Amino acid sequence: MPLQIDFYKMMVDHLAEGVYFVDQQRRILYWNPAAERLTGFKADQILGYCCNSGGGGGKSF
Repeated sequence: MPLQIDFYKMMVDHLAEGVYFVDQQRRILYWNPAAERLTGFKADQILGYCCNSGGGGGKSF
């Protein structure tokens, strides 16, 4: 299974489109390099933040 996860992560890391994954509380769990280029936010700056400013707890941007 870890090989499959590594393969899919590599694929998403190389997409030209910005991709991010969130949990049920809308906290950002994954931020690909294209999302970094499009937004100017580096993954280490954005991981753990909520992707909405309308509540949900946690940090938001």
